[in-house]
Amino acid sequence: MHQDRTRHKSMLTQNIRLHTAKIYQSREIRFYQLIALFVIITASWSHALAADPIKVSFQPQWYHQAQFAGYYVAKDTGIYEKYGLDVDILEGSPISNVSKSLQSGEVVFATQTLTTGIREKASGRDIVCLSQILQKSSLLILSKKSNGIGKVSDLNGRSLGVWNCDFEILINEFIRKNNLSMKIIPILSTINVFLYAGIDSVNALSYNEYHQIINSGFEPAALTVFDFNEFGLDFPEDGIYCLKKTFDQSSEVCTGFAKASIEGWLYAFEHPKQAVDICLKYIENMKGPRQPSSQAQQAWMLQKLKDLILVKDRSMGNLSAEKYHQLGLIMLEQKAINAIPQFEDFYKGTIDAQK
Repeated sequence: MHQDRTRHKSMLTQNIRLHTAKIYQSREIRFYQLIALFVIITASWSHALAADPIKVSFQPQWYHQAQFAGYYVAKDTGIYEKYGLDVDILEGSPISNVSKSLQSGEVVFATQTLTTGIREKASGRDIVCLSQILQKSSLLILSKKSNGIGKVSDLNGRSLGVWNCDFEILINEFIRKNNLSMKIIPILSTINVFLYAGIDSVNALSYNEYHQIINSGFEPAALTVFDFNEFGLDFPEDGIYCLKKTFDQSSEVCTGFAKASIEGWLYAFEHPKQAVDICLKYIENMKGPRQPSSQAQQAWMLQKLKDLILVKDRSMGNLSAEKYHQLGLIMLEQKAINAIPQFEDFYKGTIDAQK
C-alpha cells in the first residue's frame, strides 16, 4: 500500500511538472506570437506611412488667382500630402475646357460652375460633382448712375455687355424675370468697353470685375449694382469635378481631395495674408498669359469668396438638391439642356446635401 502511494505520488508530481512545462511553453509561444504580430503590424504601419503619395492633377477653369486660393493653400501647406495626395496644379485660362481635360485624362480633378457642370452632364459627359464650393452667386450687373440707371426698370431698352459663357443663362433669366428688353452685346473677358462708355451696363463678378472697375476710378456710389442673390438667383457656382469612372474606381482618393481642398479653404480664411502670398506666387509663376494683379486685389477677392463659401444655413462643400433642380429647370426652359440629370448621378458629396 505504501509503495502504491509512493508510486502514485511520483506519477502525480511528474504530471504536474509536465503540465506546468506545457503551460510555460504555451505562454512562451503566445509571447513570441504576440511579438511577431507586433513586428508585422509596426512594419505595415511604417510602410503605410512611408508609402508614396498618390499623384493626381488639378486644373481650375480660369487664370491663377484667389478664386482658387484653397487649392493652392492645400498644396503649399501640406494638407494634400496629409491626405496621401501629391497634387500637380495646372494653369487654367478663358479657353480652358476642363470637362474635355477630364475626358482626355489630362487632369483628374477640375473646377467649373454648377451651370457648366449640369450642361456638360446633360450633354453626355459622364462627370460628377465631388463638392460644391461656392454656395451663392457672384454675378452682378453694373450700370453707371450717370446714365440714368438707378433701378431695374431703368435697364429696359439699354445695352448690356455679356460674356459668351454659361453665365449668360442666368442673365437671360434675370431679364425674363424682370420683364426687360435689353440689347445684348457679346464681349470678351474685359471691362474696357464699359469703362469707355461703349455699353450701358456690363455683367461682372463681385470678387473680380467689380473691384477692377472701382480701381479704375469709379466711386462705388457712382455705380448701380444689381446683385443676382437679391433677385432670387442665388445659385451655387464653382464646384470640384471628376469623371464618374474616377470616382467609381477611387472614391477614397476623390473624397480625400475634396476634404483636403475644403480644409485648404478654411486655412486660407484663417490666414488670409499667407493665402494671398501663396496666390501671388502661383500668379507670378504662370507660363501662359495672365491678368494684371496685386496683393490688394487678391485680398479683396479672397474676402469676397469667403462670403460666398461660408454661407449661413448652407453647409460648406454641400450641394443643395433644391437649388440644383431650380437651376436645372431654368436651363431646361431656355433649352440649354434637354433633360435635368438625376441629382444622385450628378452629386457624390455628403448625405446632408439632400436637405
